[in-house]
Amino acid sequence: MNDSHRAVFATAFIASASACTVSENTEQSTNNAPAYVIELSDTTPAQASVRLTLPKNSGAPTEWKLYSRAAQMNVNSQVQDVRCDDARIAKADDDSWPVPAGCAVINWTVDFVSSAETSPGDQQSAVMPSGWRVFSSPSSLLRLSPAPSALATVTIIDKKSPPTIRKLPADSAPPAYFVIGAAPLLRAAANDVTLNYAGEDLETVTAYVSPQEHLKGIEYFKSILGEEKSRETPELTVVWYGVSRERHEISGAAGYDTMLANYILEQDNPSAAEFYRPFVLVLHEQFHQISLLPAPIWAGESLAQYFALKAAKKILPEIAAVQEIYAQEINGPLDAGPGLLTIQQQIMNGDYRNYSLLYTRGAKFWSAIDTAIANASGGAASLDDYLPAIGALDIDAKATELPVAFFNALSIVDESELKALASAYL
Repeated sequence: MNDSHRAVFATAFIASASACTVSENTEQSTNNAPAYVIELSDTTPAQASVRLTLPKNSGAPTEWKLYSRAAQMNVNSQVQDVRCDDARIAKADDDSWPVPAGCAVINWTVDFVSSAETSPGDQQSAVMPSGWRVFSSPSSLLRLSPAPSALATVTIIDKKSPPTIRKLPADSAPPAYFVIGAAPLLRAAANDVTLNYAGEDLETVTAYVSPQEHLKGIEYFKSILGEEKSRETPELTVVWYGVSRERHEISGAAGYDTMLANYILEQDNPSAAEFYRPFVLVLHEQFHQISLLPAPIWAGESLAQYFALKAAKKILPEIAAVQEIYAQEINGPLDAGPGLLTIQQQIMNGDYRNYSLLYTRGAKFWSAIDTAIANASGGAASLDDYLPAIGALDIDAKATELPVAFFNALSIVDESELKALASAYL
């Protein structure tokens, strides 16, 4: 490890980040809010029992449907054996579970996968080598339709830790991931943001990604997004997965207040590029987590990747590997394949085969726009200055070309140059 780049290491323990303790026999519910209970036992450590108490007295419809966000998030569902009391509920043709009339409580089970057999991008509920767990709402919680007006509560009961209670973000918000059990934790704070790192080997993690440098990335993103387009993030958690080189997957997932990320194990002697890739990954997911830009997938992913690269280069200017990663992604040859707007249409039709081009081709597009702005302004301005204006455009996900408002927002650059860039990348 690079000792000059190692953060100060400390270990603490958490049951669930940002959670408050509740008494074990308390059923956390209000009359108009769904209430989940996730319960783990010593007898079935790799399985969770989930109970959902339906809302009451809320003017709710006589018929509820349950559905999983797994398909929407392009991940596998881990929900099994859905029941009302002892009666099993069959899945309907529309992939929902119709709630029987008069049913008040729904139950199902979730089998955890080993963290060694999954990646953060899979968004699976997983058990870590030392026994603590990550519970993933997209794959493991069922949602109600129509959506209740009040946010659901989630009570987590683990015999090894005090019970905790969380609020489940709305269906339209980023997903929730819950840390359950005695996870080693490192805390850092700056500018009213507390950052938690949870992982098996935080000494190795913080050699890859310093929490202090991560906080600099958060500060940078908030400064360029502006107050109106930055979500409040008083406390954030990153759950770290160690992966062997044979898997060679650096992936992540950004949730509402918790992020999943991984890194190559130190025993596999990661190269300099592998060593710093997790920092770019974390910044990419962090941009997603902070940004309130109403962008379609192509713009959201490409902006996140470009500003992750730009932030990494800005924060670690002395690290040659970071500069090389930036140069490879931005200055390398343009990937063969469809344009970004075509990829957007493919994704909307359930075709994800070109998704990765949103990162590579997309980062190059925004870099070219950034360069054009710098040239037009004599170096006085950059894409950073125009990001709020671009974010205010609310680009239609179904659009097959950029709106006129895009060119108006970037009128500092000659329109013919912008159209040429759009033609080349979009």
